[in-house]
Amino acid sequence: AGRSELSIQLQTAEAKKRVSLAFEKMPDHQFLALLDGLGLDQVVLPLLGEGVAEKTALLKDLGIAVLLKTPKIMDDQLTKKVRRLVSKEMNQDGFLIGNYEALHLLNKTSSYLEADQSFNLFNTLATRALKEWGIGGGVLSPELSETELKEISEHSEITMVLPVYGSQELMVSKKCLFDCKSCLEKKKGTTGLCRQEMTGKLVDERGFAFPVERDDQGLIHVYNGDTLFLREEILELKGVDTWRIQHHNESIEKLRTIVGYYSQEIYDKHWGLPEGLGTEGTTRGSFRRGVK
Repeated sequence: AGRSELSIQLQTAEAKKRVSLAFEKMPDHQFLALLDGLGLDQVVLPLLGEGVAEKTALLKDLGIAVLLKTPKIMDDQLTKKVRRLVSKEMNQDGFLIGNYEALHLLNKTSSYLEADQSFNLFNTLATRALKEWGIGGGVLSPELSETELKEISEHSEITMVLPVYGSQELMVSKKCLFDCKSCLEKKKGTTGLCRQEMTGKLVDERGFAFPVERDDQGLIHVYNGDTLFLREEILELKGVDTWRIQHHNESIEKLRTIVGYYSQEIYDKHWGLPEGLGTEGTTRGSFRRGVK
């Protein structure tokens, strides 16, 4: 779908928000097949994930729109991979772009482009700039308060996407934080050499733990220790077009509950939470207080 066509579809959908599910890591075919009937409108897959063309086709057959996500950090090697993949026709509905290099590669295409959180959408000036660069949508910054979110989403000329649930990424880096004995990076003094997937935690001086992961591209991801969980308050944000759920390691059963909540149950007047979806270990982020 072209940018204008997809934007018009989003803007004319009135009753309910579109529900989008974004995968940080590429799921297998079996997991994706189980998404059928959950109530999802869109899935975001990693562009560099294994079997991306086949998995895009699977989701399209299920009637689910697909965005392909570029890495947030791209060196020369990753840029070549991205350039090669975006030249192929995979029947995707657009791209979620993580940096200006990806924008440069894709802004001359007819595809719908969406700017990820790394573009730091803090005000309408930023959304106007994105529109001028050919971007049709943007993911709102998690550091905005409710008042700020309402202001920017209601006056934006591009599609607005709000992260509502999931582990929020705080930082992406090529500098490895794991102290492996046979570390190639420390021996050669070069970053990005290791592709071994690993997990761990960073603990700050107050004792708060932040999950850390290294992906199969050698990039380090640092996440918030609490899971973002926005609830009935987001119904007041009339200018938001899409609610996005960020998948980290949730089971299909947990996803069924989460997607059901945002696609149906959140609109019920009692605003109660379904069984299996609690608030322990969750945060509303800056929604109420903003960033001082």
